[in-house]
Formats: sequence, structure tokens, C-alpha cells
Amino acid sequence: MNPASPDDRADAGWQAGEQMLQRGDSEGAIVAFEANLSRTPGHVQTLLALSAALSRKGRHRRPRQLVVQAHDAVPDVAQLLFAVSLGLYRFNEFARLKETLARPVFRAEAPPRILAEAAAGLVAAGDTASAMQLVERALQIDPGCAAALYFRGNLRSFGGDTAGARADYLACLDSDPRMFQASWMLTGLRTATPGDNRIDRLLREATEAVPGGHGECFVRYALYKEANDLGRHQLAWQSLERACQIGKRTSRFDRDRFTRLVDRMLATFDARMLARQSTVRLASTPVFIVGMFRSGTTLLERILAGHSVVTDGGETYAFAEEVRTEVDRGFDGAFDVSVLDGIDCIDLDAIATRYSASAAWLSKGRAMFTEKLPSNFMNVGLIAMALPRAKIIHIRRDPMDTCFANLTTLFSGAVDHANDQHDVAAYYNGYARLMRHWEALLPDRVLTLDYRALVEDPASHAMRIAEYCGLDYEPGMLDVGRAGGSIATASTAQVRQGILRGRSGAWRPYAAHLQPMMRDLGVPVPAVAAGNPA
Repeated sequence: MNPASPDDRADAGWQAGEQMLQRGDSEGAIVAFEANLSRTPGHVQTLLALSAALSRKGRHRRPRQLVVQAHDAVPDVAQLLFAVSLGLYRFNEFARLKETLARPVFRAEAPPRILAEAAAGLVAAGDTASAMQLVERALQIDPGCAAALYFRGNLRSFGGDTAGARADYLACLDSDPRMFQASWMLTGLRTATPGDNRIDRLLREATEAVPGGHGECFVRYALYKEANDLGRHQLAWQSLERACQIGKRTSRFDRDRFTRLVDRMLATFDARMLARQSTVRLASTPVFIVGMFRSGTTLLERILAGHSVVTDGGETYAFAEEVRTEVDRGFDGAFDVSVLDGIDCIDLDAIATRYSASAAWLSKGRAMFTEKLPSNFMNVGLIAMALPRAKIIHIRRDPMDTCFANLTTLFSGAVDHANDQHDVAAYYNGYARLMRHWEALLPDRVLTLDYRALVEDPASHAMRIAEYCGLDYEPGMLDVGRAGGSIATASTAQVRQGILRGRSGAWRPYAAHLQPMMRDLGVPVPAVAAGNPA
């Protein structure tokens, strides 16, 4: 009998750990994975498995290091390259992610669906050009691959090619009628009219989707959008209410916990704390755009990226990732109470040094770049401390306009507070309290803009933005509907139309149903008739 090869023994050790995980013995699995790595340090499957197991224990620093080790050791095997890319995506390792997926063997050997899913990771990393190459390769192999058609539709939509996106979404639905997310994306490409709408198709899809599943959620949000465009407010509200009910089931947002977190942040980040500053200087300057989701952050990014020295970095958790690594806690979102638990021991220079690698990737060689994750409003204090030269621009929108826009947007799991009127209002109120705090303590660091004033007089506001960033004003900043760039947010279609006025008050036809949110926000409740709107 031939003795087992080192590779076979390493595979066996990894599989033994996986079997322990399946039996619920996570501690035993971690011991088995560690032992396997001591014998075969570069075994990629074990590195990834141990990273995931430690992450489930709340750890972050070593899980991230293990994924980087997997990247360094991964052989030219398409399946392993994809697995490593998923780990790199989880830790916002953008440069390594692109490098992994750029290997010729991945493009040559990965099946179409995997190529399409890998493209989605590249979009999140801001590399839409490489993402399109992977999608085109997938469709070259299988022209009817529904996932690839869907992702190409997204890429075309993000890039402003509405006609191409529509053709891809329709082809996706022809290939797989149950890809209901394509129906949802279709509704965002144009305003429905009596002669051009998908109401009947969506009503049929609502009966075909699994009740209460993700598919039905996509369809209900799409149905809301089409019905609202047509002024059919009763159908629109019924559809939105059902969509929110489905989303609420998986929401982990806790209003009381969030309020307590904000209370503690206000008490912790005082003038003494904010006086601490890193001495590390970045090669390029980040411009953090903060606020609520759907408050105008995408419009503001397009204005900034219209300047010749600024590039759009998009929405990333790059800064939060370095905070997670510093406190060694794998929390979701932009901030967590664990940051406050260890705030006095945080090494600001370490955060800035690690963030500089992301800055080099996001800036694409330009002097300034945008970081447009709205929820970084929670990180304003840490940003001011760790990145003293960073710019922070806050855009503020009417509370009801903002909260209703959140309620009517399908965020696909990225936002947990947007499925319930009380949750949305609690989140808004916490955000408003925090921003007042930052503005009071950091008056020279935070520039606050009003959304309505911005769209009414964009030229003077663009000049003000340029001055704050230390730039000369350029007229191209106002051409937000220009070709180029990728807008991978819910505001894609609107922003491509240019700077739009008169978009406030979309909630008014539903005021009778929005009274819980209005009361929580402290907005006067109008005397409206009870019952469904017309």
C-alpha cells in the first residue's frame, strides 16, 4: 500500500475539522485546523476554514491574516481562487481580491455562474471594468446564463446604459423567470406610464414567488415602484407594506440597543478624546461623505468626482475594516459597542497605516478620493482622530423625505433599519443626535450641506465644496449626469438624469399610513382621513 501524500494528509486533516463543525464541535474543529496548519502551513482550505471558525467566535484580526495567507498560498485552481476571493471580499482586501480573480486560470476554468458571482465582488471593490470582463467571459461560455445576464444588466445600469441593462434583465427573465431581482431592477430604469408598465406581470410574479421569501420581497418592492409611478397609491402601499413585513423578519436592528449605543458614543467622544490624533499622513486625501442612506450622498459624490483631481471610491467599509482589525472584533456595519470598550487602547497610527493601503487602491493615483458610505457618520470621531487631513462632508435631507425613501428602498440586507417605521425613525433620530455632536465638537472638520439647498443652487454649493476641499472650482463638477464612472447605488437612475429639483414630498400620498413614523420624528401629523390612500 502506498503511503498517503502530504496533500492527501492535509486534505484529510481539513475534512476532519469540517466534520467536527458539522457535529457542532467548533472548539474541536479549531484545534484540528490549527494542528493541520502546523503540519502543512499553506493548506488553503484549512486557512479559510480556520478563518471562518474564528470569525464565528467574534475574532477578526487573525481571521483576516489567515485569509491573506490563503491568498499568498493559493494554487492555480479556479475553485480555490474563488473561495479565497470570497474571504478577501469579507475583509475588504480589494487589491488582493482583484489580483486573485485576475489569474488567467480563473477566467479559463471557472463555470459561468461562478464568474458572474466573482464579478459582483469586483463591483463591490470598485473595479467594474474587470467585473464586466468576467461577465462577458461567462456569457461567452453560456449565452443563457441568467446570473451573468443579471450582473451584466447591473453593470450596464451602473454605467448609464439603460437600454442595454433593460435588454439584459429581460433576457435574464426569459432564461430564468424566477430571477425576480431582475424584475425589481427593471422598474428602476424608467418611470412607469399607463402605456409602459409591468403591473400585470408583477402581480403574476407575486403569486409565483415563494410566500415570504426573497423573491416575493423583490417583486413587492417592484410593484410598489410601478404602482406609485402610476398614482395607484392603494396598490402601492399594500405592496410596500407586504415587502416591509418580509424584510422585517430577518432584520437584526434593535431600536433600544442602537439608542444606547448612540448615548454611549455621545458620552465617550468628548473634546478630550477627539484631541488625540494620528501622526500618519496618507499619500492621497479621502473625502468621507456621510449622512443617511437616500439623503443625497450619491449626488454629492458625483459632484466631487466631476473634479479633475478627485476619483469616486464608492461605498466601502474600508475604514471600518481597519477599526475592526484594531479592536479584533468582527462586527457588522460601520461601528460597534466593542470599539467603545477598547477606545483608550486604540492605536490610531496603526489604523491610519493599514487604511493607507486601501487609500492607494481607492484613489487610483489621484490626489483625492471619495468614501461614500453614509453610515460612516458613526465613525466621524474616529476618522477625525486617525486621519487628521481627511475631509468630512455631511449632507442632510428633510426627515420625512429621508425616512420614507429608506422605507421604500430594497437594500438587499445592507441596511437593517429600513423595514419598519419605528426603526427608520429611531435610526434617523440617532443619526441626527450624533451629527449635531460632531458638528459642535469639530466645526472646522465637518462641512454640512442641506440637500434641498444643494439642488436649488448647485453652482454655489459646488464652489463651497471645492473651497472646503482646498480645490479650485471646475464647471464639470455640475455635470453629474455625465458618462463615465459607476453608480452602484439605489440612486443610479435619478443621478444619471442630472441634478433634479422638486423631489420632496413623495411620502405625502401615504401620510395616513405614516403617522407612526411622523410621531417618532416629531413631525406634525396632518389631519388626514384614516384608511388607505386613494
